[in-house]
Amino acid sequence: MPHLELIACAKFLPVSRGEEKKLVPASIGQNVATGPFDDTARKMAELYIGCLAACIGTNVELDRPTNSIGDNPDVLFDVEETQHISRIRRWALAIKTISTTSGQTVFERIEEAAQQIDSPRCKADVGMVIINAKSALDHDSLWNPPAPFANLGEAVNALGSQLKALGKAAEKDRNPSEWERLFRGKAVRPVLFMGQSAVRLPPPAGAETATALKLLMPYEAAGTGDPVATALAELLNSHMQNILLGIPGGPDHAPR
Repeated sequence: MPHLELIACAKFLPVSRGEEKKLVPASIGQNVATGPFDDTARKMAELYIGCLAACIGTNVELDRPTNSIGDNPDVLFDVEETQHISRIRRWALAIKTISTTSGQTVFERIEEAAQQIDSPRCKADVGMVIINAKSALDHDSLWNPPAPFANLGEAVNALGSQLKALGKAAEKDRNPSEWERLFRGKAVRPVLFMGQSAVRLPPPAGAETATALKLLMPYEAAGTGDPVATALAELLNSHMQNILLGIPGGPDHAPR
């Protein structure tokens, strides 16, 4: 798989800025901020979402990571839907990584992703936008909070608060009509904000333990979420949490 080949290339890569060239870090990790030029980390997020999609659908297809032109959704997969009427639809997940908390930038990335889903090139029937917040999160405040987290729930809530703030920033002083035009076609609500980080938690005994945090948080984008999309979002987050626990799935059971 081309995405896996990028792992071997996660090193310092030259980036041209005018007449000078600088070296910027490329990484596969999703729990630290690495800035706007880390294309490898963005592609790893696409691979990760594709793996989650494989837990709830079939015929998963990822856009090529090295020669794509950025106008096609990153993940396509088939879902057998059973709400109201039994049918199989092809879903698209358009993933955008942000490195700022600017509400206008967040909105523009959501807009770009929705346009990819609505494009005639997109072979899906319907799709959702995912905003990867890895480089917009305040990871330091999660690792070194003002007061130590008492448990995992407190840490998850702190991560969730940062993700909610990104949605509120995009919505601030924005006319609802701007949101409505994004979701008139194949792109549907909710938008999913993905956050991954690390915290220190007190174990029952001994020293603090580094603990990974992962969360897919739905954002209604000044509207109401599509029922099927909302259910898929919940499943994606559920599998994200289950896999984090380290108990793999098998032929007769999902990861847990």
